[in-house]
Amino acid sequence: MKWNFVSGILAFVFTFFLSIQNNFILTSMLNGLYSFILLFVGTYLIRFVIGAFLEPKIEHQVDAEVMDSSHKEAESQHVGQHFDMQTPDDSAENKPSEHPVFTPLNPPKLATKEETEPERVADVVRHWTAD
Repeated sequence: MKWNFVSGILAFVFTFFLSIQNNFILTSMLNGLYSFILLFVGTYLIRFVIGAFLEPKIEHQVDAEVMDSSHKEAESQHVGQHFDMQTPDDSAENKPSEHPVFTPLNPPKLATKEETEPERVADVVRHWTAD
């Protein structure tokens, strides 16, 4: 919070003194308030981005210290707090089998077309034309 307030106050003062030369005091204060809010929130974003880049380095240092220690108690305290990003070796599972068996997909037919009688079709056409 301290860094956010310091950057916001510096932005307010800088904007206020640059704006007071050409504007009324109320307008200058309003411009300073806008710059304070903008930099106050912007500092949070900047700190988040910096923290996101520095955090993995700290975790690797902690993991190295835990792995080097021979105490079981130290390892048990860190169990479940870190995500293992390595996947197991799947090379044995991905090898093709020696006797591949290919069975084509044979889906069942969903609909069958019924055979229509020509006399019935002629009756239907005559009925439509009569209406």
